[in-house]
Amino acid sequence: MPRKSSKSSDHIRVSSASRTVASYWDTLTSDGRARLITGMVLLTVTLLVSLAYISFFFTGAADSSLVEMSRTQRMEHMLSFQNWMGLPGAYLACLMIDGGFGVFSILFLIMGALYGLQLVKAIHINGWKLFFCSAFLLIWGSVTMGFIQLFCAHNLFFRLGGVHGQWLATLGNNYIQSIGMTAILLLSLIIFLILADRHFIDKVSALWQSMMAKLHKKAPETLVEDAPANALNLDINKVEDDVVLDAPIDESEIKIEIMEQPEPVVEEEPQPQPQPQPQPEDTALDIEQTEAVETVEDDPEKALEKLG
Repeated sequence: MPRKSSKSSDHIRVSSASRTVASYWDTLTSDGRARLITGMVLLTVTLLVSLAYISFFFTGAADSSLVEMSRTQRMEHMLSFQNWMGLPGAYLACLMIDGGFGVFSILFLIMGALYGLQLVKAIHINGWKLFFCSAFLLIWGSVTMGFIQLFCAHNLFFRLGGVHGQWLATLGNNYIQSIGMTAILLLSLIIFLILADRHFIDKVSALWQSMMAKLHKKAPETLVEDAPANALNLDINKVEDDVVLDAPIDESEIKIEIMEQPEPVVEEEPQPQPQPQPQPEDTALDIEQTEAVETVEDDPEKALEKLG
């Protein structure tokens, strides 16, 4: 019987493995209990590794010499590690940061936390988009940190870009120098942002227009503020007088305005009619009596003659 080729056997193994992973993922996503347990385990592991990661920046210098020992020596000095997670935390943090992708290894923890929250149905994310974005930023950030450390931060006890970033940054700097490396890093970042966000170009153009509008508004104000007061040679009172004298008054317009104004209506108040005063009937009698009294006072003899 003819023997099967090695290529066909490898293809069968890969297809069977992919089917196993797919079936496990379907079971995981369909069964609510398995999904919840996996999410909680992933969140717990992410939390513990995060503590070891943070502790590395404070205790990594003291633990670096212990991590470089052999396995038997590390087991003997297990209690000497100062990392918050002990020997496992010190070794894992050193492997992730100094021996891996540098400070951008924190993206592993972010991915683990987001996937764990998605499994427990706390959030909803696009898993593939998160994976590809994190992978690019992991590589790009590692190379960028390694390139920066070529010119500064030589006294650190760990490599900012890890072994991966330091090797690629050194290789690129030797071939295309620092200007070429800077151009490649900026170009790759811009291309990534354009592909990751479809509205990136619109946002950049809107930001540019707003900045130019602010510059145009500030330009006249700065010119007026910077100009000296004597250079303007402006007298406010003189300007006001010139404006008053130079502006002729059009009499026709004034007349037209006066004629167009409506005359005010004056309401006449009703005047009270004079009431007739009563005339006294005994006016003549009173006059005669008054004359008689005056005559008696002036000449009593005449008054006696009249009487009788």
